[in-house]
Amino acid sequence: TTFPPEQIVSFKQAIREGLGAPAAASHRIGSALIVKFHGKPKMHQIFRPWYRFFKYGLRYLGRGRLAYPFSIADLERCWSSNAPARPAEK
Repeated sequence: TTFPPEQIVSFKQAIREGLGAPAAASHRIGSALIVKFHGKPKMHQIFRPWYRFFKYGLRYLGRGRLAYPFSIADLERCWSSNAPARPAEK
């Protein structure tokens, strides 16, 4: 394959993983070269604050978490500019 599997991360899996293991989800997203979106939500939907709040925010609040395990703003900047969100963690 062109990219090792650990460098391709599913947004949906990472956001779910963040409910129980936020540090692991943050590391996976931070070290990924590709964040894939399959099915729902579509990438542009997670950048809408109200959609994101009702789709994911309520679940996080229900589990006592006040923030997502990774920066949605970093993902949006990366998507908008086609530049890496941040250097990969080692």
